Amino acid sequence: MSDGKTAQTASGSAVPRLTSVALVQLSGERRAAGLAPATKYNLDLAYYEEGSTYLYRLTGRGDLTDAEGADYGHVEASVVATFESCGWSTEQIESFGQSTAMRVAYPYVREALATTASRLGFAGVMLPPLEVAAELAQGDVSPDPDVPADPS
Repeated sequence: MSDGKTAQTASGSAVPRLTSVALVQLSGERRAAGLAPATKYNLDLAYYEEGSTYLYRLTGRGDLTDAEGADYGHVEASVVATFESCGWSTEQIESFGQSTAMRVAYPYVREALATTASRLGFAGVMLPPLEVAAELAQGDVSPDPDVPADPS
């Protein structure tokens, strides 16, 4: 039986219900003229639990360089995916973040970075597919008090 705040799997296990996805930070800077054929990506996933919600913040950054490593600029975006709490343990919350929350937030971060880079004049900047990008988000999800409680 569902309480309206959580969804259930076929086996009856409660899972958090997605309530919102918000772009909370977007920036980009072009530091030099010319093409930047190389992009070094970094992803960081953190979570924050507040009251009856779990907030997962995915931040992606692309440093734009040439083959020699000259700095042409950067793009950065953060997305917060908010889910209704279902009374999970810390381990379950972290596992959910690495799987489901990452899959929810990733397309928004990917699109924001590509659009921002394009507007700065860097065509073709695109995070790799999620399966490859998951390797970029190395390490465990950890509580982060800097994740905004209210992503609006």
